Amino acid sequence: MEGNSDAGYVFPILYKRHGTVRSQRDRKQKILKRVNQDLKTMAEKAEIQKNLTTYVARHSYASALRTKGISKEDIGKSLGHDSIKTTETYLDEIGDPLFDDRINDCI
Repeated sequence: MEGNSDAGYVFPILYKRHGTVRSQRDRKQKILKRVNQDLKTMAEKAEIQKNLTTYVARHSYASALRTKGISKEDIGKSLGHDSIKTTETYLDEIGDPLFDDRINDCI
């Protein structure tokens, strides 16, 4: 379809008409808001008590990869990080899911 993004993303959201930095930022914010609303709706239907957002989904994704023993390098690539330092900081912030689960089991 003419005008559609061909950037190679699974879910392209930016099109040729989003040519300025401001229009790209506005489009990203609009889509982020819509996705977060959809996640909230899905959580309610699934009777999930946590507030699901793209932020939570990204952390859950990284935690799942870490739990499966995926390398930091591969996790970083999948998250779009430019350096391993960024990935290490990110993974440190979300904690160790194996360790955290053991702590939760003890409580």
